[in-house]
Amino acid sequence: MFTVKEIEKYISDFEQHGNNLSECVQLASLYTVRDHLRGYSISPEANILLGGSSEFLRSINGKESVKVWEIMDELMSVVQTLHPAMYDKIIKKIKDI
Repeated sequence: MFTVKEIEKYISDFEQHGNNLSECVQLASLYTVRDHLRGYSISPEANILLGGSSEFLRSINGKESVKVWEIMDELMSVVQTLHPAMYDKIIKKIKDI
């Protein structure tokens, strides 16, 4: 059985180098396996339900996750442009989860 880290390595390779529909299908399968190994079973449209005291966490609580991630993606594009070193650290932290 593969570990989550091994699956994520394959995902990263496909995301960086994949360029055809067959590879896209394989990538989708890898996402499914990774999420299964992590125990995820919620739809991406699910509302975010979490606790936390920061303004950010209070602001996203109960919101549609897809919409929140679209905003976060915009933010990460800005961070990548204005603070590339910070962007790289954030991406590394996420990949290491």
